[in-house]
Amino acid sequence: MTCLTAVYECAQLQVGRWPYNVRINFTRPGQVKLNWCSGALIHPQLVLTAGHCTFFKNPGMPASQKYSPRDLTMRIGGYNISLSPYDDADDEGVSTEFVDGSRGDIVQLMAHPQYNPDSGKLGEYDVGLVQLKKPACHTPVQINTGNAGSAAANQAASARPSKQGTSGIPGPLILQGASPDQDTLLGTVSFGPPQCNKRPPRLYSAYVNVAYPAIQSWIQTQLDKLGPVSTEDCY
Repeated sequence: MTCLTAVYECAQLQVGRWPYNVRINFTRPGQVKLNWCSGALIHPQLVLTAGHCTFFKNPGMPASQKYSPRDLTMRIGGYNISLSPYDDADDEGVSTEFVDGSRGDIVQLMAHPQYNPDSGKLGEYDVGLVQLKKPACHTPVQINTGNAGSAAANQAASARPSKQGTSGIPGPLILQGASPDQDTLLGTVSFGPPQCNKRPPRLYSAYVNVAYPAIQSWIQTQLDKLGPVSTEDCY
């Protein structure tokens, strides 16, 4: 199965608990506050996100088009405790209440080769990767490489979505360990509740299972291409 589900609970943020959390902001030329996605740092230079976060489709367009790296900005390891992800946004569409963290420069966007943004099939191979120009100093999260079926689903039952704030879309589905370097990423969010303050406190979100063979092998191929990197000159 390519998807997992988890209950999304609105709870108070534990600042600094998820240093690998990433917020991706879309700021095409002349426009601000378009949208944003969550992601997770899985390598000093690689962020895992949803495949649909690498595409856009405006009214009248026959098909979706891929974003250019210059259309996006990224914040790694920050948090937002505002009621809306766009409260008091600055001129780049980034909430001024989204604090701390590091800004990363993007050089490449990739979606899983089997993901089709125009298929209408929610969650199917909906994974993407964002490559950074320089390594991030933050601790990456390890990816689940266990059984793609029942084992991952059973783990998901005891996992929780990490949060970039007390509102906004949920972050990646994490099996939480004793510390960030012992956490395991089970899935990246495909769709779910957008804001805690406007929805019931408990809702199901759908996550793409990163241990699904065709997804896991694609991610691993991209990790192998980058290989180990030095973090001496990092964000």
